[in-house]
Amino acid sequence: MPANYKLVGVELSDADIELQDDETTVVITLKNAIANGTTFVATVNPILAKGSTTVKTPIFTKTLTFSDTVKPEVKDVKYPAFGLAEVLFTEEMSEIGSVIISAPLHDTSKDAVVYALDEDTLEFKNLQKDVVYTVTITGAKDQSGNLITPNPATVTLTNTLDPDTTKPTVVSIEATKVGELKITFSEKLQKQSSPVVRYAKITVDGTYFHARPEWSKFDKTGTVLTINHDKFEAGIKSITVSEYNDLSGNVGNPYTKAVEFKADTTAPKYVSHEVKTISGVQYLIVKFDETVTVNNSAASALTGTYLDDKSITNSFTDVATSKATLYDYDEVGYSDSLKIELTNLPVGIYSAIVTEKLAQDTAYGTTNKSVAIPVSFTLGTVADTVKPEVKSVTVQNAEDTVVVVFNKSVTAATALNVSNYLVEGEAVFEKAIFEGSDKKVELTLKANIINPTGVREFVIKNVADAAGNVMLTDTRQVEFKENVKPVLESAKITGAKSIVATFSKNVDGTAVFEVYVDGVKATTGFGTGALSGKTVTITAENALTLSKSYEVKYISGLTDKASPANTVVAGTLVTVTN
Repeated sequence: MPANYKLVGVELSDADIELQDDETTVVITLKNAIANGTTFVATVNPILAKGSTTVKTPIFTKTLTFSDTVKPEVKDVKYPAFGLAEVLFTEEMSEIGSVIISAPLHDTSKDAVVYALDEDTLEFKNLQKDVVYTVTITGAKDQSGNLITPNPATVTLTNTLDPDTTKPTVVSIEATKVGELKITFSEKLQKQSSPVVRYAKITVDGTYFHARPEWSKFDKTGTVLTINHDKFEAGIKSITVSEYNDLSGNVGNPYTKAVEFKADTTAPKYVSHEVKTISGVQYLIVKFDETVTVNNSAASALTGTYLDDKSITNSFTDVATSKATLYDYDEVGYSDSLKIELTNLPVGIYSAIVTEKLAQDTAYGTTNKSVAIPVSFTLGTVADTVKPEVKSVTVQNAEDTVVVVFNKSVTAATALNVSNYLVEGEAVFEKAIFEGSDKKVELTLKANIINPTGVREFVIKNVADAAGNVMLTDTRQVEFKENVKPVLESAKITGAKSIVATFSKNVDGTAVFEVYVDGVKATTGFGTGALSGKTVTITAENALTLSKSYEVKYISGLTDKASPANTVVAGTLVTVTN
């Protein structure tokens, strides 16, 4: 059961929990990826041994830190049906990046090949029989943001299957409860895009609706479809399943069966309550024995009295119904609890009533509502336990500048420590300052540290607030632009009155130079002429004399042509050659 497992700090919304064939291993598959560097406490409550009504495992608790640095790879290629191919990765992917398909022998008068990412599988449609397709995948990432290896990855696809002409069939229909229907098919179905995105057409006593992904879900076999819909009201209903296609596009015949949906008449029952601080706010958490929602028509959320620090009993202002929201107490993917915000209530010992009819179940038709629930709890002051988080990162809007904005004030000792900001594991910043507030840090890159331009891993860690809460490590992939500074490399006499200065990169702007003649700076007689690529021409008013020595020092005015531009290194002195 989902309630047997709890991962503190990790949301178990829509998690799939499966007992494996060895009957000793349970695999929990989360809907959302766990961020790298997340530390959480895992608890497994006592579980009955197989075949026993009394023997249970001991409670198990362990602190875990999640870290994923393994890069995904292409694992396999499968051909589930005519015209289809599946490229399987070693793990679930978050994005596929760029996909280029090359097939010189593909008949372009027929449908083009299309693809879509579904968790750990890249699905291709409209492959032509025996045609070779070369697929190049660049920049694909797993759920932790690790780039695919090799990058790019190349896969060859060739589907040699003959067309499938066998129609799919409905194996069985089961009314599991009011509002829910389970259909078993003979094979996997196609997700149709017309007339709407759907798997099939469902008709209930002559009225139809589409089995859309929003309320329809297949099991892991891909053949059992569970549909949740308000058309499945209590009583005996005639159900017809039609317009369902297999993966090859074969349309199944309509299937009709009478089934009985049984009504839920049991009100949600109180299980427990506690006061819990969530993101710095205190809530009264009230747990029920089933999935519940808030009845917004309830008179209020909480009423009663409290005992203050002088042992005087006082009434408190009723807590409004709007302060009650849903809460997934056991993090099992559904809300079996309500949380009532206690902000602005005085410190004290409370004897209160959770108002009658505040919670209601999810039964179709007439919902069942909770009775009044007496609760006692102590309300104290709230300590700041909220960790700082990175709100935004802006990279190189200005030369060598990276701006990190946190969601709350942070300390100078931690936020201005450049060793807490790493690019590909290296300390690449030379200084850090607060810019405008103690939530905004401006970092300055070391010169010449980024080359070439490209996406790099940027890690922000160990930054704390004044209460001592230390942030979870923030790891993200951002594009850093090369910051190699151009430098004056040489100067050469190219004519009677011209010296050409050459830089290490193409430059732009209006240059300022100093020219030295026999070691003495010339205050007049030289000016700046044409700029072309890496070169700038220095013009002399009078003819140059080869018997004299000339030196050129670059002062200012030039940048390269990057965005943002890198400023040319000032003060470089070179000897002029001829």
